[in-house]
Order: sequence, then structure tokens, then C-alpha cells
Amino acid sequence: MLNNASQKTGPGVHLKFEKINIAFILLFFLLIVSIFSAILAPYAAFYWKNHPFTGFLIEPTLLVNDVNSSIWKSFDQGIQPALRILRVAGVEIDTIRTYNQVLNDLEIGNLISITTLSRDGIIRVFPEIELTAFLPADFFTLFWLPYFIGLVFLGCALWIYRMKQRNDVSFGLILFFVLTANACLYLFDIYTTHIGSLIWVVSMAFIGGSLLFLAAVFPQRTLWYEKHPRVRFLFFLVSAALAVWGIVEIKDPLSDWGYYQNWFAIYRYIGLGIFAFFIKMVLTAFRSPEHRIRLQARTVLVGIFIGLFPIMIFFLSPLFGISTPFIPFLLLPSLVALPGSIIIANSRYQLIQSNSIFNRTLIFGLITTTLAGLFPALIKLFQEIFFSITGEKNEISIALTTFILASLIEPIRKFAQRFISDNGKGSDYAGITKEIQDKLGNLVYLMDIERACRDILDFVSRSLNVSSAAISLMEDGKTIKTISIGRWPSRVTAYFPITSQGTELGMLYIGNLHNVRTLPQEEIQSTLKLVDTLGASMLLAKKLQKI
Repeated sequence: MLNNASQKTGPGVHLKFEKINIAFILLFFLLIVSIFSAILAPYAAFYWKNHPFTGFLIEPTLLVNDVNSSIWKSFDQGIQPALRILRVAGVEIDTIRTYNQVLNDLEIGNLISITTLSRDGIIRVFPEIELTAFLPADFFTLFWLPYFIGLVFLGCALWIYRMKQRNDVSFGLILFFVLTANACLYLFDIYTTHIGSLIWVVSMAFIGGSLLFLAAVFPQRTLWYEKHPRVRFLFFLVSAALAVWGIVEIKDPLSDWGYYQNWFAIYRYIGLGIFAFFIKMVLTAFRSPEHRIRLQARTVLVGIFIGLFPIMIFFLSPLFGISTPFIPFLLLPSLVALPGSIIIANSRYQLIQSNSIFNRTLIFGLITTTLAGLFPALIKLFQEIFFSITGEKNEISIALTTFILASLIEPIRKFAQRFISDNGKGSDYAGITKEIQDKLGNLVYLMDIERACRDILDFVSRSLNVSSAAISLMEDGKTIKTISIGRWPSRVTAYFPITSQGTELGMLYIGNLHNVRTLPQEEIQSTLKLVDTLGASMLLAKKLQKI
């Protein structure tokens, strides 16, 4: 690719290309890691689930987690969050691996002793902790729920990456979606097997930076970011510092409670990112000079309010002395509202420009794939619930649960297909261009060329999904007037000379293209026809004015 150079693609058309940022190569490897995580996470989760459960979950540093269930008996017996596990069944515990190995050698129903250490140095022994099975309902809430939410975010990241549109907006969205996917995929792991604890901590640390970056560039760059683009390195430098701090705390066996401060700092940084993103969307939704951008921001704003506002309260409440428990069933499902709002904004307002057929196919494929993955998981879940209630596990229970779920999921699939087919239709650029050409023959336009130019700029900005455009009117080779839309002057991506009968009348400039590097050839040809008609109209208007 060429950097700051133009390439001739047709008569009178010049397009500019940018060098692909190496950051997208890193995103590719992040996506690969996330895909493998999505494949391996269920195996690790089911392996852990099939072994005895002590009635509480623990952190990587062997501290009791505050996640609780009304049916877990250990908390009723006095075990509390933040207690460090010293011994299990008489065996000294020094690592999480030792802890899991000891439990794997025991059986459900055994009574064991557990020795703990509190933060103030008090050692306490709990002599009769009964080992139980991890119930399907808890497994659904703590594993399947965040797991499928993670799949949704991962699917959205793959969707945007597949478009091959490399700019700040696509980079920020992909990064945020991938990091959130990893945080969800490894949420159960951080409580249990701890195989991917480092991935979870690093992902959480960088979510805050990605949100601040999105607040600067999404759906369009802020003025201060255009003046100081290197501030993005500060966002990610803070995330990197939090990530390194978290890795050190987890790996240091003497850390014990030290990681609490790190996690609280990460949570607050994420909360700050959500708040900044929310404020940016509010300002854009009501103050942006472009109608299309306002519509985009308002759509995404709904997704932020539904999806991120509850989790922001959880992350920031400790700053106000309020202790908010983490309840996955209440805080996690709403997260899908954010990628959902972005998909809707893209389908209706071309937030990320793409071929309409490809757009509909990929969205429908994402929904179908999600439902396809959810279907067998729900069958497994309902079979285990049926078995725990009735004690029967036979072909009748399998057939019954399969029939019920099929009856529920099929209407959802059909509704998604109808919705996408009805609302994902892209605009016919060539057809609308013909309508604009016909209007240029109107006497009103001939007598008011400036009005015609403004209508054309509005049409081009909406149809080609550009943040800015301008038409320069020329006379005797000199620019006499410039009519613009959006922020102008701006970096020029393409320009089209306006001529008629050998007379140079002006220039149509295309500003920043949202999420694309080049104009499709079909749209180039349609725009050429448009400027040819505009040139003829301008020349005729000049002749009429002289009469």
C-alpha cells in the first residue's frame, strides 16, 4: 500500500491510501487466542465441575472469593470471603494446582477439614466441610452465561475484522470486543481451574484503555484527539502498568491480599472508561453537526446505557464507600446490548460501511452460530436439571427437553432472519445518483447552484459514509467559493474534477471514509456521472446568468 500517495483509478479520479497499521496484526493474534480460548474453556470447566466442590470458590492467590449461592453450606459454617486457604484435608496448600489435586483425590460426600488464615493473622480450622457436587444451575450462571456472552463479543470482533477496514474505529471496536470476550470466557476459570488467570487479568486491564480510546475516536474523532493523537499511548500505557502489576501480584506467593488493590484499580479504570465513553456518546448524540452521526450515537447510547451502566455502577461503587456484590445473572446478560446496538447502527446508518449482502449474511450467520452453540448447551443443562429433580436420565427426558428447546429457538431464528432481511437493506447508490442527476435539470437548481451543491454534498456524505466533503467552485482556474459539509478542511481521500466542454468549473472533494480505504469501482463510476451532470448544469447556469 502507498502512504500519503495517490493512485489513478479512472479518468479524473484520485484516491489516497494509507499504510496498514501493525496494530491489526496484533489484533489478529488476539483473535486467534480468543478462538482457542472459546474452544478449550468448556473442557476445563466440565473437568472441574465433575470433581468434589467445597462450597466456595477461590482466587488465584488461594483467597476465598465473595461469589456465593444460597445453597452453598460452607458460608453458613463460617467460611468468609478473603480468608486464605492453608490446608485441605490435612494437606498443606501452597498453590492452586495443589488445591485442585487434593480435591480431585476425594469424593463427593466426604467430610474434610479446612484451615484458613485471615488478614489479621488469625488461623481457624473448619473440621466438617462436606464435599458436594457443583449443581447445574450454578454451572449455568457462572460458566454458560458468561461463556455465551463472550462468544457474542468474539463473533462481533470477527465480524468487524472480516470487513478488512482498517482505521481507528474498527481497531478500537475489535480490541474492546476481543478483550471483553476474553474476560467473559475466563470468568469461570478465574474462580476454579486458574489456567487462564493471566489472560483474564491482562484483558481486564486493557478494557479500560480500549474504552478511553473508543471515547476519543468513536463514532468520529474528537477535536482534541485530532490535535494530540499520541494520547492513545497514554491510555494503553496505564493499562499495561495495571496488567504488569496484576501479573506480579498473582505470581508472587507472598502477595496474598495484595492483588485486591490491583483488581480494584483495574475495576475503577474500566469504570472511568465506561463513563468517558458514555459522556462522548451523549455529546455526539445531541451536538454533532451531522445527522447520520447523531443517529449512530443515539443508537449506541441505548446500548451503553443498558449494557454498560449496571457494570459501571459495580466498578465505581467502592469509590463512594458502597460495597456492591458481583451477581453474574444480573450484571452480565445486559452486556450484549452494546454489540447489539452497534450492529443495528451499522445496519441502519452504515456505522461501518460494508456490502449490504455481505453485511446481512454475516450478521445472520453470527446469530445462527450463536443459537447453534446455545442449543446443545441448553439441552445439556435442562437434562441435568431434569435428572436432579426426578432422578431419571433416559431417552424420554432427552427427547422432551430437545423438543421444548427446538420449539423455543426456531421462532427466534426465523424472527432474526426476517428482521435482518427487512432492515439490513443497503442503499442503491447508482439509483439515487440518477435521481440527483434528474434534479440537476430543474430550473430551481440552475438558478441556485449553491443549493444544488449542498444537496449533492449531503447525499454523498450519507451514501458514501464520509465524515466530510466539499465542492470548490472555480473561475478562470481560481477557487472563488468552497461549500462544505462536516469538518472542513479535512484530509482528502478522493477528489473528482467538475468540468464541462473543456471548462474547469470546480472540484468535488471526499473527506475521510469511515472504515474503508478505497471507494468501490461502481460508486466511483456513479460519482463521475454525477459530477459530469453537475458540471453541465453549472455551465448552463453561467450561460443563463449572462442572458
